[in-house]
Amino acid sequence: METIRCDLNQSPQLGVIKAATFKDAQAILDIYSPYIHDKGVTFETSLPSLTEMERRITENSKLGYFVCELNGQVIGYAYASKHRERAAYQWCCEVSAYVNEKYHGKMVASGLYSHLFRQLKDLGYVNVYAGITLPNEKSVRFHEAIGFKYIGTYEKIGFKLERWHDVGWWGFRLQEPPVSPEKPAHNQETSFNSEFDPMAQTNPAVQRTFSGAPWEEKVGYCRAIRMGNTIAVTGTTSVAADGRVFAVGKPYEQAKRCLEIIEKAIALLGATLKDVIRTRIFVTDIKQWQEYGRAHGEFFANHPPATTMVEVKALIDPDMMVEIEADAILTTTEEIRI
Repeated sequence: METIRCDLNQSPQLGVIKAATFKDAQAILDIYSPYIHDKGVTFETSLPSLTEMERRITENSKLGYFVCELNGQVIGYAYASKHRERAAYQWCCEVSAYVNEKYHGKMVASGLYSHLFRQLKDLGYVNVYAGITLPNEKSVRFHEAIGFKYIGTYEKIGFKLERWHDVGWWGFRLQEPPVSPEKPAHNQETSFNSEFDPMAQTNPAVQRTFSGAPWEEKVGYCRAIRMGNTIAVTGTTSVAADGRVFAVGKPYEQAKRCLEIIEKAIALLGATLKDVIRTRIFVTDIKQWQEYGRAHGEFFANHPPATTMVEVKALIDPDMMVEIEADAILTTTEEIRI
């Protein structure tokens, strides 16, 4: 993917825009928090959990989710989401951008939008919309300066911070509406850092996802791979968004984390837990089998796969207690659009 550089007022190191991954979830929450607690900009009133933010990154990356980094720190982010659920709206989406206040006015948001809009256009979207809590003259000026047109205002639509707020709507035309539009594609470079094998140019049925774990690049493997209607998930351990082992010393929590990662990985490949036909559970202490099994049962109680649990001498990190593999088969083969 092409890299866009933001004008950060002639900073020594320019900000780099890239696709968001789970590793960015905490930094995104840190930027988002003041907008929730101190402002009416967003109508959300409590800070989402880290797991919830990871879920949002996964979901919205199907359209586009980008961050701008400066010196390795996330200073802003932007994403697109569905405008409405009904089919006739599918060529339209909503966009949002949040920037660390320290970097307001330094073209971070415009760089993020430029990258996001280019991707949305390539995917086949026609219109994007931005809702702005009023009054917010800075945001209005910004959106109109880059080409958004005012549509209308919902008056007194939200109550937050002890007052009622209006929300204005602005629209931007990405491209002329086709006479017979094709259904928009979903972005294939997803927040889970989904990437495609180079052979996908000749074999579009091959699709891979990567979670960003450091061992993936070092060892040379992907988190999950789909060929046709078959999906295989690499042995998955309990790793937090920051790369550290999650829930040290807690077998149930570690197993649950493994299964959450697996669920997200197969979702990016078009599957759900109902499609899983086999799991393999490798544990360092078989005496804790009930704790691992409890987590497994919570995820698969209504659609149990075949499974195996075996004790191993050690995993790649001494704090890791469990590693889980999974295989899935989709009941119908869907075309993977690239």
